Amino acid sequence: MKTLQITIQGNNRDVEARITRVGEYIEITVVKTVTGRWGCRERIEKTLVGADDPKDQMVHAKILQVTLDGNVGTNSDVADYLRAIEQFAD
Repeated sequence: MKTLQITIQGNNRDVEARITRVGEYIEITVVKTVTGRWGCRERIEKTLVGADDPKDQMVHAKILQVTLDGNVGTNSDVADYLRAIEQFAD
């Protein structure tokens, strides 16, 4: 069995993260639904994390936790996101 992508939906359901492996990097894509005066649209942000860089993975796990949960969490909250990222690590 091989995991190709992990999708995590945020607490407010207007934001989700997709984690995939792209070559020697882990790609994290955050998709936010933005509502404005001309309707809804998606705002997409992509970032690459080194698959062999645990410090960089931890930093991005903290960013994901705040983005998806909407608040700064504890270390155990961040660990859930780190485990998702580590599934694609070397």
